[in-house]
Amino acid sequence: QLLALSPAQLEKCDIALMNLLCAQGLRGAENLDVQQNLDTLDQWVRHVRYETVRNYHRFLDHPEEYNNSEAYYRMIMLATVLQEDFQAHYDPERALPQLRGEREPNDVFFADAGDVFIHGLLGGDRHGTCSSLPVLYAAVAQRLGYPVDLASTVDHLYLRYEEGTNHLNVDAAGEGFITHSDEEYRRWPHPLTDEEIKTYGYLKPMSQREILGAFLIIRAGSLTSMRRYDEAAESWGMANRYLPETPVLKQLVARAKERADNTHKADRWDELWEQVMTQPLPDMEPKSKYFQDRQ
Repeated sequence: QLLALSPAQLEKCDIALMNLLCAQGLRGAENLDVQQNLDTLDQWVRHVRYETVRNYHRFLDHPEEYNNSEAYYRMIMLATVLQEDFQAHYDPERALPQLRGEREPNDVFFADAGDVFIHGLLGGDRHGTCSSLPVLYAAVAQRLGYPVDLASTVDHLYLRYEEGTNHLNVDAAGEGFITHSDEEYRRWPHPLTDEEIKTYGYLKPMSQREILGAFLIIRAGSLTSMRRYDEAAESWGMANRYLPETPVLKQLVARAKERADNTHKADRWDELWEQVMTQPLPDMEPKSKYFQDRQ
């Protein structure tokens, strides 16, 4: 049903609903109840709204402490409530290796859907990653009526709050309240050229089509970690419908299809190998032991 939406319908689709639907059927989402998660999210939104209004006098009394920006105040309150009242954090066991500059293999990063989709933050241990925390923040902000969108750089999602002719970037993947300029995102986590920014649509608000495409890629990563290569290739193919066409994306889609095809070949190889292993060997003592070891 989600994939059948027209472009106009998709632009009105709730980001949290899209994210939860893309998590269905994955490892770590076996008991996923979409409506229950949406209800929990709405409860959190009500609390964030209450705390934002209750503490608004702090901004009025000392706006300089919030960079003289109401957007800054709103987002710092949102981050504070989610982190302190609801304990929504980056998974600490996964954060330490990354702080040391160690990159997790994809099969590890995507192994548990609860780490990369928002249901892991709305229930359970409430730990997530840079794939899920920005989505949670955006879902809360949009429900509060804030002009907040997801934006991306290489291998990273963050939030962009449009404030008149200016905008505020908020990074949801760390502890506390973190903001980076566009220039900083041009250099981190990987340096970007002007051509790359234009080609891949980095450092600007993502459309709902692009967001759905990103969620489908995350789903494909989870399916690949589960060795469900056919479905992973299908998910990559669907993502290709929603994301800007680039040489890298084309290569990744082709690689996923090739991996699925090779898996079928490998299954056939396994069948043949089983037949080989069950073939009787002639009694050729003392050489029979030699052949058995190399069968």
